[in-house]
Amino acid sequence: MLASGTAILIGGCDVNSPTMSGIWQEPYYAKLKVEVDTPEGVKSSHSVIEVKWDKAGRGFNVRGEAVAVDLPQGETLFVLLRSPTSVDWAAYLHQIVKLENSPEDQALYYRQIAANRAIWPIPRTKEVFGNKEVRDNYPYFVRFRGIRDPKSVEQVDPDDLEKTFGPGYKLKRFTLQMTDGPVTVGIERRLPSYGKETGFDDWYQALPYGDPRAIALSDFIKGEGLR
Repeated sequence: MLASGTAILIGGCDVNSPTMSGIWQEPYYAKLKVEVDTPEGVKSSHSVIEVKWDKAGRGFNVRGEAVAVDLPQGETLFVLLRSPTSVDWAAYLHQIVKLENSPEDQALYYRQIAANRAIWPIPRTKEVFGNKEVRDNYPYFVRFRGIRDPKSVEQVDPDDLEKTFGPGYKLKRFTLQMTDGPVTVGIERRLPSYGKETGFDDWYQALPYGDPRAIALSDFIKGEGLR
């Protein structure tokens, strides 16, 4: 679980699972910032999320929201808190931070993580599963073709924003920095309704396994008290 040279893990406990030991480590607050080159200049946005692990090192809790970047022509790029291979992506952000001397004492380790103010690029390693190459540590980038229709969600290739948004669009920087909070709120006002009137639930259940459109409201907002 500690940071020393370990890649972000796949799987693990549910991001909203209760603590297994009953005692939490001190939380850290992670600022995720996304910057995009556009024909109208650089557009950027960030979100701050809270992450805490229990002292048993098995349970964790994540509270926060996706990053929403406003782009020209009324478009919005959302960067989620999960990756294609792990719904728990955001729980392991501390592993990106490289401490000069990583202590064995976990309470001290998380305090040092929380106090670190360096800006860290989000790494982009890839891993091969079967015959398909999958980015295992990079979160989903998505947009809505129609912001009022949750069924219009589609994944965006962070390596090729021009394919979705047109010439002049490119991911400039995606970084992590620890901060003092507070947790970002309010993204739900920027999202379509997911109510019964939209037919989203039936549509979602009918999607084939592995369909890239299987993106739900819970992928934009994690943790209690944020809706």
